[in-house]
Amino acid sequence: MYMDWDSEVVDLYLEYGAYCNSSGQVCLKVQSAHEAVLAVDRVNCQSACYFLPSLSSKLPVFFIYGAKSLLLPRWSQTLASKLPPLAESVWVEAGHMMAQEKPELLGMFVMNSTAASIDKIK
Repeated sequence: MYMDWDSEVVDLYLEYGAYCNSSGQVCLKVQSAHEAVLAVDRVNCQSACYFLPSLSSKLPVFFIYGAKSLLLPRWSQTLASKLPPLAESVWVEAGHMMAQEKPELLGMFVMNSTAASIDKIK
């Protein structure tokens, strides 16, 4: 998993998210259940997506998909076709952990898309 991550992200993850215990083993600073909660909470994620078509047509919505992700649910693709006019979808050459794999690319997309959306609603 970490092989696909950006090397700076790995360094930061090890520095701030892990520690060596008294036996010299590397451990997470948070319980693994807490770290994984977003990945396994698909019910709330899916429920929230069903409200997207009812959003104001002036509100920008971004769907950012990892092109290499094996976890892309079909319901999100279906919903993407029913989104408000300012909705935008983009495929990033990454897996489902794109923020860790391509942080600069993802950041540039968010920055540019947000700026473009602000210009559209002015």
